[in-house]
Amino acid sequence: MVSDTSGDLLKHKTGLSADEIEEIASMRAKEEFLSRIRHEIGTPINTIIEMTALAQKAKSFDRIHYCLDQVENSFRQLLSLIDDVLNVSQIDSCKLEIVKDEFDFEQMMQYVFKIIRVKLEEKHQNFVVDFSSVFTRAVISDELCLAQVMIDLLTNAIKLTPHGGEIALHIFEQPLDKDQSRLRIEVSDNGIGVAHEHGETGLGIAACKEIINLLGGNIWMESAPGQGSGIFFEIAVEWGRVLQ
Repeated sequence: MVSDTSGDLLKHKTGLSADEIEEIASMRAKEEFLSRIRHEIGTPINTIIEMTALAQKAKSFDRIHYCLDQVENSFRQLLSLIDDVLNVSQIDSCKLEIVKDEFDFEQMMQYVFKIIRVKLEEKHQNFVVDFSSVFTRAVISDELCLAQVMIDLLTNAIKLTPHGGEIALHIFEQPLDKDQSRLRIEVSDNGIGVAHEHGETGLGIAACKEIINLLGGNIWMESAPGQGSGIFFEIAVEWGRVLQ
């Protein structure tokens, strides 16, 4: 499995400091991210154009509803890509601010699922969700940042997993006291595996690391070529009002 010891090996081979290695990896990730954005932004735009044209010609309500649903999903996907760019820009300029407030965690996850559904359907992938507990109280954290991390991690897993493959999402809660818990979230796939010391996870994952750090959490990856990969993160959250 790939681990952070690879950074120590690279440091030994090149003689570069840890900060210099991290800066090089960040620059490489940004280049790959921009290349990915140029490629991926075309997919939702083309889908919106095609589905709109089909809806205009459709004669049945079910067909029109299907087309409009695809337009909505593609629009959300496009917004997700735009959010990627904005998040990275904010992080680079140190302007990303964490705003913690109460929100319904399960509603947030439904939003995430809507965003990634188009890509899952395109590749006919199986998506497994393991939600170990039902949250009866609102979570207090930054909903937008947390949703963006989830979207980025799942999108990355979809990208690295072949057609017909499987992606799993596991969410665990560890109570710390009556008003606080630690959430552990795992995204795994049976894809190609990645060598993250080469920056192959893209800037989306680099941005996730920055966001999780700002939330006071930890994020790490385990991967082996040809055996898939898993990305894990943990954050502490507080509990708010009881949900109706």
